Amino acid sequence: MRTCITSTLAWSLLTCSLALGAPDALAMGGKARSTPAPADRFPGASIADMEENAGHLLHLGARLSFETSRGSFTFVTFPREAPRTVEQIVRLTRSGFYNGLLVHRLVSQTVVQFGNPKTRTLPASHPDVGKGGGSGKTIPPEFKGQTVRYLAGTVGLAHGADPNSGDSQMFITTNDAPYLDESYTVFGQVVTGMDVVRSLQIGDKILKAVVAKEDPALQATPTPATPPS
Repeated sequence: MRTCITSTLAWSLLTCSLALGAPDALAMGGKARSTPAPADRFPGASIADMEENAGHLLHLGARLSFETSRGSFTFVTFPREAPRTVEQIVRLTRSGFYNGLLVHRLVSQTVVQFGNPKTRTLPASHPDVGKGGGSGKTIPPEFKGQTVRYLAGTVGLAHGADPNSGDSQMFITTNDAPYLDESYTVFGQVVTGMDVVRSLQIGDKILKAVVAKEDPALQATPTPATPPS
C-alpha cells in the first residue's frame, strides 16, 4: 500500500493508504527529492533525471529560493510544462506572499506542504488551516498530458477535490511518487537544499521566499532597431 494525503481544500487533513495505481487527491502539499548538490548528503532527482524520465529536454525557468527556520532550498520552475502555474507562483513569491507562512502538512516519506496564508496568524495545527486557504486566484489544472513526473524533489500544485481549486499551496515530494502523475500539476524541481526539505516539520516557518533568478526567456529583450541615417 502507498501512503497518500487528502486535500485541504476538501476540508481534510487525513492520511490514507492508496491501492497501487489509484492516485488519491493530494491536498495542497508534498515532499521532495532534489537535484544532486554538494551540500546534500541525500539529494533527490536531478534535472537530467527529470529529462530522462520525460523523454525530452526541459525549458528551465525562474529559480525560487525559500529560506526556512531549518535552512534554505531552491527549486527551478518549468514554465513550458505549466505556464499558468509558474506565472502565479512566481508572482506570489515576488510579492512576498510566502514570507512568514508555516509548513502545515507533513506525510512521512511522501510530501511536505506549505503556502496556506491562514498560517500567518494561526498555528499550523489549528483546524481552520485544513479548510482551504489561498491567494484568492485559482489556477486551472495543467497536469493532463504532462510528461514530467513525480520524482523525489518534484514540486507540485496542491488542490482540493476540485482540480480547478489549486492556488498558492504547493508540495514537494521526498521520494518518487508515480501515483501523483497527471493528477497534480508538476511545475518545478528542487535543485539545492534537499536535506532541508526532508528535515522540515509542521510549524516550521518560511522566513523569506525570493525569485533568485528570472526566466531567461522573459528577460530577453529585442535590441532596438537602428533608425536609418
